[in-house]
Amino acid sequence: MKHCCDNMTWYASHKNDIIQYYPEFKKYRFLIPTDPCGDRQSFEYCPWCATKLPEELGEEWGEALEKELGIEDPFIDPGYENLPEEFRTDAWWKKRGL
Repeated sequence: MKHCCDNMTWYASHKNDIIQYYPEFKKYRFLIPTDPCGDRQSFEYCPWCATKLPEELGEEWGEALEKELGIEDPFIDPGYENLPEEFRTDAWWKKRGL
């Protein structure tokens, strides 16, 4: 996937200890290395080019799962790994034009 700039594309596309990208939610997060629990912090602007990042779709993701599949809490039942593949990738929001 192409992101706002080459730096973001590289960091978001590679496993690293700085930035994580969750395509199913359009969510970017910094890892906080000093946090003993491995906490993460969302951010809204690219740290390299200052472009505003897309709105996160976590709420819409949950609403689509509930409306279309009757799943109220996907992390408990059926569990994230048991969701249809479409909802574990960016396919669900691309298909819906989000």
